Amino acid sequence: MNIKELDPLEYVKHAIKDVRVIWLGRKAKVTGLKDEEIGSVSIVPAEELVEIFKILDIRTRQWKIETIDDWRVFADSAFVIHATHANETKTWKDSVARKQNLWQYVKHSNCCVRDPPYAFEQNIITTVFDDVYSRRLIVDGNTRAAVITREIDKRILSSIYPSIEIWEARGRNINALFPCDVHQLRDIV
Repeated sequence: MNIKELDPLEYVKHAIKDVRVIWLGRKAKVTGLKDEEIGSVSIVPAEELVEIFKILDIRTRQWKIETIDDWRVFADSAFVIHATHANETKTWKDSVARKQNLWQYVKHSNCCVRDPPYAFEQNIITTVFDDVYSRRLIVDGNTRAAVITREIDKRILSSIYPSIEIWEARGRNINALFPCDVHQLRDIV
């Protein structure tokens, strides 16, 4: 894997646009008098988020996955946004729920059946890595990751083309940016 630094502003702008989970950079909906959505606004502007990254010692990086073996390494280390407890689907609000490993998610979900296989508009998967728990969470691209993992597992996919880019923010304080999801990475065996 070819890992290199990523400009934090580039990561933040991408995440503001594409990440839908609750995080410090999420956009807030603006509604009119009749509760109709009339737009959205960033709660924390991108440039200020970069300063928060600096204060919290959050680093950003990217790498390309170009081989099946590299994908397997990534999939082994990745957890999806979906949480469970006692085989029941839960939300981020459930304190006993835990995130699912990508392989478990693919095995127990029917979300990742696509026709045609492995066809996406975007090849970026956005993740955060919590240095405290040593866990990676996919915050945007769960379906893309699940489809690729399923197709590799079922031997439908024999190569990664075009390559997949992983954009990742990491640090000991990543939970300050993603407070509603990172807490469910603890105590996972």
